[in-house]
Amino acid sequence: METKQLGKTGVSVSAIGLGGMPMSIYNRPPESDSIPVIHRALDLGITFIDTADSYCKDESDKHHNERLIHKALSSYPGDTSQVVVATKGGLMRPNESWTSNGNPEHLRQAIRVSFAALGGDKPIDVWQYHSPDPEYTIEVSLAPVKEAVEEGLVRFVGVSNFSVEQIKRARDVVEIVSVQNQYSPWERQPEKDGVLQYCEDEGITFLPKNWV
Repeated sequence: METKQLGKTGVSVSAIGLGGMPMSIYNRPPESDSIPVIHRALDLGITFIDTADSYCKDESDKHHNERLIHKALSSYPGDTSQVVVATKGGLMRPNESWTSNGNPEHLRQAIRVSFAALGGDKPIDVWQYHSPDPEYTIEVSLAPVKEAVEEGLVRFVGVSNFSVEQIKRARDVVEIVSVQNQYSPWERQPEKDGVLQYCEDEGITFLPKNWV
């Protein structure tokens, strides 16, 4: 499996990652099917897994995918020491919808619950602010994320659904190693809005995604 460096961290991850969202939202497969899929991805050399606290059915089911991934990694018979799990926080799932919540107190608590859901025995590899909330400035929302890095709860920080200007503002608060925006043969906006070029110029890893 080809590898890529994560930002300027010196940490290498597989060029192809595994997205966990379909295993936890509505119409999700049973756990007995999902865990073997994760194990097979690891067998094939994938060392980057993407998740989020909002990859769940609704708010009563929050952090489902994080717990699932932790269970799969814990039960894998091989070496998982090089696996990087990137999670996200800042979206809510009321009645299966998607809404932003950049309240710093919410994010402070969300990071702690994600930390526990992913095992609670080491820092979250990558924590990403899922989407800017217009009710709060980026600086205010990311303040507890910087605190989490300083406390040892989070190792690296990324952002998702951000413009170039928003990325720049985020970098004034905390080091940003990755940007995850929609990008596919059908969604080419990062080529047009400058995000892809900015990430390339600045040595920030761009993580393409197809959906939320």
